[in-house]
Amino acid sequence: MFFSGGKLYYNQVGSSTLRSLWFSPDSGIVAPNPKTVTSSVSFANVGGMFVSGDQLYYVNRTTGDMYRVSFSGGVVSGSPTLVNGPSTGGVDWRGRALFLGNPPANERPTATFTSLCTDLECSFDGSGSADSDGSIVSYDWSFGDGATSTDPAPSHTYAADGSYEVSLTVTDDRGARARRPGPCRRPRRRPTRGSSGRTPRTPASRRTRR
Repeated sequence: MFFSGGKLYYNQVGSSTLRSLWFSPDSGIVAPNPKTVTSSVSFANVGGMFVSGDQLYYVNRTTGDMYRVSFSGGVVSGSPTLVNGPSTGGVDWRGRALFLGNPPANERPTATFTSLCTDLECSFDGSGSADSDGSIVSYDWSFGDGATSTDPAPSHTYAADGSYEVSLTVTDDRGARARRPGPCRRPRRRPTRGSSGRTPRTPASRRTRR
């Protein structure tokens, strides 16, 4: 049994259908006439269920496996997906109480990167960034000259010598962000032969004796 959108949803042992009743938590009043829910799944062997977002999670009382299936607008649709259970070396969910609790607070990710410059060409690597309770899903670079990149390990060529502030912003799988400003880049083009600005010296002419 679960509550969603002002209705109680439940199944009966041996019945393949999911039923619903209007319910008011404030008054405790339950409507008398149940309705059959449109469903692509048989609920004959369902032993427990709950809703999270637009997904209905339920346990197969025969195998102990937990599945999820799309649940939107009071309709169960699509094919179920195995989440966890004995068949995958996971938990046997038979006899366990199922309820949806408050998720733990999301930990912010950590942004970090390395860089290496040769002349005006610089390579960056942000793969050392991490998220302790999830994963990094996006990288946003600013190279300080108006150029940007979304690659984890980009390369960039500067148009001129100078000082550039580089920064990396990472986003985790729950939307938290972290920004890491880097030291100023000072790419220097290597001088080419003859570019020192000095006037070449020519050997002095030998004096001839009379």
